[in-house]
Amino acid sequence: MSLPSALAILLDRARAEAKRHGHPATKPVHIAAALRRQQASLCEAEFPQMEAALSSLLQAINPTYGAVEDDPETLRILDEAAAEPDPLRGVIDRLRPLMGSVAAASESTTREPVSAGVTAPRPEERGGRAEPTGQLARCATPVLPDNTIVGRETLVDQLIGLLGRRRPATPLLVGTSGVGRTALLSALAARLNQGDYSGPLAGRQLMRICAESVVAAQRSATLRELARTLDNRSDVDMPIVAIDDLEVIAALGGDVADRDMLGVIRALVGNERVPLLLIIGSQYQSRLAVYDTELTRQLVPVQVPLLDQEALLVIAKTRAGQFATYHSVELPDNIVELAAAPLRPNSDRTHPAMMLERLDAACARAAIRAARQVTKRDLDLGEEGADSTGLDVEGLIERLNRHVIGQDQAIASVSTRLALTRAKLDLQPARPDGVFLFVGPTGVGKTALALAIAVEVFGDPTALIRLDMSEYAQEWALSRLIGPQPGYVGFTEPESWLTTRVHDKPDCVVLLDEIEKAHPTIWNAFLQVFDAGRLTDSRGTVADFASCVVIMTSNLGGRSFQRRAIGFGDQGADGRPDQEIIGAVTAAMPPELVNRLDQIAVFYPLDRAAIRAIADKEIERALDVLARRGYDVRVSPEAVDLIADSGYDPAFGARHVQRSIERHLLQTLVRQEPGSLEALVVDGAISWVSR
Repeated sequence: MSLPSALAILLDRARAEAKRHGHPATKPVHIAAALRRQQASLCEAEFPQMEAALSSLLQAINPTYGAVEDDPETLRILDEAAAEPDPLRGVIDRLRPLMGSVAAASESTTREPVSAGVTAPRPEERGGRAEPTGQLARCATPVLPDNTIVGRETLVDQLIGLLGRRRPATPLLVGTSGVGRTALLSALAARLNQGDYSGPLAGRQLMRICAESVVAAQRSATLRELARTLDNRSDVDMPIVAIDDLEVIAALGGDVADRDMLGVIRALVGNERVPLLLIIGSQYQSRLAVYDTELTRQLVPVQVPLLDQEALLVIAKTRAGQFATYHSVELPDNIVELAAAPLRPNSDRTHPAMMLERLDAACARAAIRAARQVTKRDLDLGEEGADSTGLDVEGLIERLNRHVIGQDQAIASVSTRLALTRAKLDLQPARPDGVFLFVGPTGVGKTALALAIAVEVFGDPTALIRLDMSEYAQEWALSRLIGPQPGYVGFTEPESWLTTRVHDKPDCVVLLDEIEKAHPTIWNAFLQVFDAGRLTDSRGTVADFASCVVIMTSNLGGRSFQRRAIGFGDQGADGRPDQEIIGAVTAAMPPELVNRLDQIAVFYPLDRAAIRAIADKEIERALDVLARRGYDVRVSPEAVDLIADSGYDPAFGARHVQRSIERHLLQTLVRQEPGSLEALVVDGAISWVSR
């Protein structure tokens, strides 16, 4: 009799699995692993027994896998399995009667663990304590009552009202990490054990299942075993089960959710005897609805809002004494109040957890300094809690003029706006600290000013995030800003998205170079950035642009300068920017985008004096490089004039200066040995003489 197709499929997959791991394909462990990959939901809990049952079954099979011995039980299993609509599932179902007879042998036999699965707990380990059972004790820990909860009394009553029904509803606690969802469980446990409550849940134990206990165990098999343990309990002894961090347990943050785990949780929700409570992060609630609509319909969302400032201060003062005693320091009231300072909108966690972490860290820093009292410098608030004294406008203008030459009007207007927003005196603090459009011909300092702002305002040249908008000319390029949808290429690489880069470094300059080349869809994506200061990516993470400076550059209207005299152009009697340039901008860009700009800074062509100053600056930078290579070089004023005038055209700005330095200065210097040299102009060309 030929081998049925179901077992043949398993054996083929077993051979491939064995080759990858360098093992022979005759071992039942590899066949069991292949079977488990196909039917994980049926094999998870019985993996060792499944392996033993396959071992018993394969004893009747010829080593060539071409025929089976005349064993009636084996032939019956294979024949009935082959007749099933799903042969693989049929093999599993027909093997189940064999599992009971081989379970003892499986448990007493020592085998190496298989990479495809985790060995199930031994029976003696399942016994554990009598109350509660070992399995329940391992994955669900009792929640200790805490009567010091503040500002959550109505939520506790709402949870009791849902769980205490004759047919219990399943609350879904939804909130940001750090808002106090887990602490709410302690308040619930305390309320159930108070004498003034005599409802059906009075005296019930509250058990919490955390992500660590499930992920580190057998995942869905652990919850199945827990469900079986609860079924054996009486209604009086039935605890309230709280599943914490549902997004981690069900892998809602990955590319594919653990649907098997969601199925087990759905079965627990459907068990009317088990009062169940689920906890999930706010950003994952919508994903749960996508992955399991049926489960979502059975849940009652309960939002856990942020606490107000008064409640935060009560919590801080209550816990301050614990931190001070632990670290053996004094914690003044003013430091406790400062710890409750607001967080950035894109912070991964929120108060009160962050507030308590600030206090704990401040006490630890004071103890390291061997100080008796915690001071403000020990309290790391970040920029959101720092004193905002703003910028010195005149000082900022002076520093920016050292970087960018010949654009005094643009620098003054930008500096004035930044001084206002960095002092937090603007009327819309949620918007970026500045939304600027730099327009003008090429090579006049638009990009250079963006880099100068990153250096002088944020103190770090790496604070500049530059996007070449010519790379965003297609509609699909939006995925490079906020990430593609789940399942598409790049979804698992968020580090390249603009939202991730701003989320990780909120104090930055975002430069959108040549914005007119971007697709209109890209413009629309930035409308909410310019208006609300936030952008949400495909994973639901919100990037906060409130501390960013957004700069767009454009060459729109640049050709109009070619019809003007060299200089700063006609600005009108009222000192406003050139209206022809503004007209070109409004004609090319939608009005809703132009209306969200704080300032349109017009950059004018550079005159010869500005080009001469730029040439001086660039030559000085080149001489510093040459000095490190053994050249002591002096450049005559005539040579500087030659470099500045060579290739000068107002329409092309100052980019020719670096080319002139390389062509006239450095290319002729390579023929000279290192030493003291001077560059002179002889017959219209630069010549080198020794000094």
